[in-house]
Amino acid sequence: MKANTNMFTYITTNGTILEPMKELVANGIDSLKFSINAINREQHKQLTKVDDFDLTICNLKELIKYRNHNTW
Repeated sequence: MKANTNMFTYITTNGTILEPMKELVANGIDSLKFSINAINREQHKQLTKVDDFDLTICNLKELIKYRNHNTW
């Protein structure tokens, strides 16, 4: 639980590493934003020069499941 309820904590992530995001959710982060720069894998790879679109989408879905089952 947060000591100061007047503070708001948020982080923006590319979503490629799942475990640290789970820890943030478990510790009550207020907002975790995913930076998704394209609507599909091909556009994402062209823009970022990295082929991690599918991983990011998978991690986003997993994190939603984790949040729904592990927060109250």
